[in-house]
Amino acid sequence: TSRHELDMLNQSLQQRVEEATAGLRDANLKLEELAKVDHLTQLANRRHFEDTMITLASRRENDSQQVCLLLLDIDQFKVINDQYGHAAGDAVLIQIGQILQHKLRNTDIAARYAGDEFVVLLRADLESGRQHAKKLRQTIDEHCFSYDGKSLHATVSIGLVSCEINEECRGIEDVLRRVDDAMYEAKHLGRNRIAEASLIAAD
Repeated sequence: TSRHELDMLNQSLQQRVEEATAGLRDANLKLEELAKVDHLTQLANRRHFEDTMITLASRRENDSQQVCLLLLDIDQFKVINDQYGHAAGDAVLIQIGQILQHKLRNTDIAARYAGDEFVVLLRADLESGRQHAKKLRQTIDEHCFSYDGKSLHATVSIGLVSCEINEECRGIEDVLRRVDDAMYEAKHLGRNRIAEASLIAAD
């Protein structure tokens, strides 16, 4: 009887250990996923996006792929915050995140890059990237943003850079700097528009 009771106790303890281990494993997986996600928009966060870029750029040379990088910045976002409050600004960010999730393909990745900036990596050539950027700009411009019963209007300025993932895109910092320059050029041109930058430096 004692041996039987001991065996039953061991089995019970083993089961508890296995359940605790499985629970810990699930909790760790959830933490890993949370570490990749922006808590407000539920898009990827900046760190996960940059890690993805680095991973793609380190692939085999014969696995090269054309990609486009878009940087979207909300025009006059401070005015929205000042006029309607920061909660309204958060609502605009959330809704733009939803637009990006709805409009992009499973092969693309969108992330909240900074406070009011979003970055998108498209598996696409330059012409296709232009069309995607145009559709995103137009969709956001035409969207009726809502907050606390109020209708808000927001637009974005978009910078665009196209590159081969295993060639020009290897210099991740340079790619990000160029697309940032393109976005500011769109701002200077009057906002709510798209500007392109080349990765080939001028002579």
